[in-house]
Amino acid sequence: MRIYDASGIELARENVARHETARAVADGVMREADRWVGRSEAFVVDRMPDGRVPRTFLVNHVTGCPVHGADTAMCGAYGVDNWSVDVMGDEPWRVKCAAGGEIYPSNDFEAFHRSGLTDRSLLTGDFADDGHGWLGEGARYRHWFVAFAADQMWKASLSGVEALSRAYVLSGEDRYARQALVMLGRAADVYAGMDYEHSMYGTEFSPGYSGKIDYQISEARVVYRLARAFDLVRDAATAAACKHIESGLVREMMRGVYEEHTRGNYGMHQVALMASALVLGDADELAEAVEWTLNQSGEASRLKEMRMLVDGYVFRDRAAHAEGLKWAWDNLMFREGIGWESSPSYCGSWVAELYELAALLERGGQPIWDEPKLRRMLVWPVEMSHFGLSTPAIGDAGSVKTFVQRISGRVLRLAFEKYRDPLAARQMLDRGLFGEGLFDQFDDLMRPGADEGALRAVAGGDDIGRLRDRSRLMGGYGLAMLRAGQGEDGVAASVYFGRAATEHGHFDRLNLELFGYGRRLLPELGYPIHAAEGSEPGVWTKNTSAHATVMVDERRQSNQAAGRVCAFVTGARTQYAEIDAAGTYDQTSEYRRAVVMATVGGAGGQAQQHYVIDLFRVTGGRRHDYSLHGFDAPFSVAGLDLSEAGRGTLAGEDVAYGSAYDDADLDRPDCVRSYYTYAGSGYSYLRDVRRGRPGGAWSATWDDGETGVRVHGLPDEGDEVIVAEGAYPEKQAERHYLKFVVQRRDGDPASSCFASVIEPYRGEPFIGSVTDESAEGVRRICVEHRLGRDTWTLNPGVDGARVVRVARNESGQLVGVDVIGCGQMQEAGCAVRVTGGGTGRITRGDDGAHEIEVALEGEGLPDECVKSMAGQTAIIGNPRHGTTYTVVEARREAGKLIVRFGDESFRIGRLKVGSVSGDGGTIVTPTYLYLAHQGYYRGTHLVNEAGDAWHELDDVVLSPHRPGCRRDGRVTLRDPGGGDLARRLGTEASIYDLGPGDRFEIVPHVQVERGEDGEWAAEGFGQYDVG
Repeated sequence: MRIYDASGIELARENVARHETARAVADGVMREADRWVGRSEAFVVDRMPDGRVPRTFLVNHVTGCPVHGADTAMCGAYGVDNWSVDVMGDEPWRVKCAAGGEIYPSNDFEAFHRSGLTDRSLLTGDFADDGHGWLGEGARYRHWFVAFAADQMWKASLSGVEALSRAYVLSGEDRYARQALVMLGRAADVYAGMDYEHSMYGTEFSPGYSGKIDYQISEARVVYRLARAFDLVRDAATAAACKHIESGLVREMMRGVYEEHTRGNYGMHQVALMASALVLGDADELAEAVEWTLNQSGEASRLKEMRMLVDGYVFRDRAAHAEGLKWAWDNLMFREGIGWESSPSYCGSWVAELYELAALLERGGQPIWDEPKLRRMLVWPVEMSHFGLSTPAIGDAGSVKTFVQRISGRVLRLAFEKYRDPLAARQMLDRGLFGEGLFDQFDDLMRPGADEGALRAVAGGDDIGRLRDRSRLMGGYGLAMLRAGQGEDGVAASVYFGRAATEHGHFDRLNLELFGYGRRLLPELGYPIHAAEGSEPGVWTKNTSAHATVMVDERRQSNQAAGRVCAFVTGARTQYAEIDAAGTYDQTSEYRRAVVMATVGGAGGQAQQHYVIDLFRVTGGRRHDYSLHGFDAPFSVAGLDLSEAGRGTLAGEDVAYGSAYDDADLDRPDCVRSYYTYAGSGYSYLRDVRRGRPGGAWSATWDDGETGVRVHGLPDEGDEVIVAEGAYPEKQAERHYLKFVVQRRDGDPASSCFASVIEPYRGEPFIGSVTDESAEGVRRICVEHRLGRDTWTLNPGVDGARVVRVARNESGQLVGVDVIGCGQMQEAGCAVRVTGGGTGRITRGDDGAHEIEVALEGEGLPDECVKSMAGQTAIIGNPRHGTTYTVVEARREAGKLIVRFGDESFRIGRLKVGSVSGDGGTIVTPTYLYLAHQGYYRGTHLVNEAGDAWHELDDVVLSPHRPGCRRDGRVTLRDPGGGDLARRLGTEASIYDLGPGDRFEIVPHVQVERGEDGEWAAEGFGQYDVG
């Protein structure tokens, strides 16, 4: 054995003998193996059909059953469980509908198959299927009855061979190995001829997709399962059987990876390749697999999905997934260790796969455990989880009701074994992953147990609480999270502003989510009904209109480029995040969201309450639609007279539900464009439309009797408020709908500052009234609540005071003042003046030490301000690029300010240096800089490996997307490096997030609070006076 080893097998047997939960895992293995052991070779061959018969995981992904359609609870188009195949029975080619029990296809496909798929006289009945599906009259999509049956047979066979191989090592009985080898031999017979491109997935669901036994992504799992199964039984095989399986299966599986037929999410196919290379045992093949896994770059991908082209960007490009780890750490991952796929659930798969890959590389003699980002991957799922209860459902992730992205138990065990990582140990304790709780799947049986005492000796309780309970800014990935309270009493607001140009990202720039009191109160819709070709995902779920943001001119956002943080301040009573993403729409000069998390109470035994103020400023275009939607709960409005629900949809009274009405070509059966090219409003998915024009403050409430959220709207004159229903994705026929509230403002050009106070509550609301006292372009809002009154002055996007909060208790006494930004406030008995924070220019960067040198502007900062800089958010950038880092330490050296940012690298790209132009202004690299699209690298810095040559980068432009061609990058510099640039750069260079000349700023802020003795106490950062 080369993936497994004898000591692991012995440990597995010991664990089964000693632990009840391990025995339960083993019992499951034996039950599945016993279904297959002793079956005839003919039985096996019939259930592992060759590549002439397509395979598909769905019968029909749009219209469901031919008789019952997709509108009954049992016949949802996407539902796999709505169809059944008796794989182990006498008619494995028959498919049964769960709703009516009808059997498909109408012909005897087994007889047709025996004819060599040639005797078409056997294709009888109303629903005949020759393997390539039945197409109803006038239908756009086929019903793939036979292909679904073939898929189910292969899935069952894979489970069988996997169980048989495991049963052999657990029991030592040769009969299990013999049957496993029969099945592996059959796989070796047919694998070279397997091709998934002529399946439903490759022709209808996601055109251009390839694969082998399974579709391209899942094939990586197939390969890994088959390789591991062979590894467990190869000692029982004859030399001839070994040779046949090695040549017909293992080498072909490796070829499938190299030739792009097997490509999963990043890490999956690398795991498949390394497992195959290890089990093959050929030193040269292993060396090639290791080299490809670590150092491959610039693949000339032959297979392209041109239908997925959106705004010049290809969502799904196999070449990016082929980049070696050396390049992927920087070019495909953000600094938090999150992959480029936007979705936390998809990025979570990277964590699992890369830890699995690390274990296999170690077996192959190439350990990577010292890679910083591999360990950093352990952190982000925790810090992204609000109080350990909910993860923002960004992109294709989660659902309306619940979503927590967690690290798998296997990864935690590996992290504990390799690093003695406190965060991993804490999670293992919290989840009971010790003793009997360790054994959940077969591979768990083969690892040493984790002792509870050893875990407790290492676990860091404070670290996990700090990560999930406090506010966080993930500046590389692009997520601002404001949190207040803890656990079930906690409230969290998140704004996503990251680069989402990926198949699993949505057009959701500056989307707001709210979690509170254990509920997703303003939820994201989550994972679409499916993530491939189809109307609902492309027209609705991924569209801007399905998110809590602003749609301009009834069009989806123009691109998926990142926004930039303007302020992020986390005080005990007032927290603030401000992000501008002006380039989100081509026609906007400002697209800015500012969110305040306000806390009241908490003193003298008072229960804390929290509310959110949401300001959204947009300039440009002619129509702005500010949209929010609450959770699935009874809904009501106040202060607003709504019309009766009209017919049709928000797209128009005559527009049918779900139509691509403003891009009608997409709905034509002969259309070859992808639904993901749709750039319209998606408003045909909002139904039961009611309208009203508020005369003043109004509110919308979602309340299930235990928990609720109320949105207090503050309209401008002429605004229209629209209430409608939008479906959230569920893989079942009975659809459920959320209430959407859209505040619409028109102008030529339009200029908006939408303002809402959002009140999460348990039991009863605590805010009595919200009034708008704005004047002369400055937003002034008064919030009356049970414990007093807060008066807010809000002015995002200015150099002065962005936020001023004046807090009074229920008696009207002034009890606190908060100021964010430079400015002043004077009330009777208290005057607060903030005069400056830390601003300057970066003069030097040192990525190895994770620190920068800053030349401060003006008179600099007092020593106490320098010391208090730790924990603050540094806003860094230039007119073309912005980034943020959290300060860990600041000190003075030789008149300069030295600022250290923890252990995260500044490097956001790495490339091979190809040709360099004569003036040093242009470099061509063969490295695939996948993130370059939509200006990701504009304004960053190109740096040589020695770190002594820094050049501001103008842009990186990729070569056109053509099959068989590499996507080289053309790197242009704003300050050409001259004729000796090639010599100074050497063979490789890095792209840094920051560099000399960039502006450095920490937004000053102060919180002033009256103590019980009547004296004022102040806490904050910057230069301020309190009197």
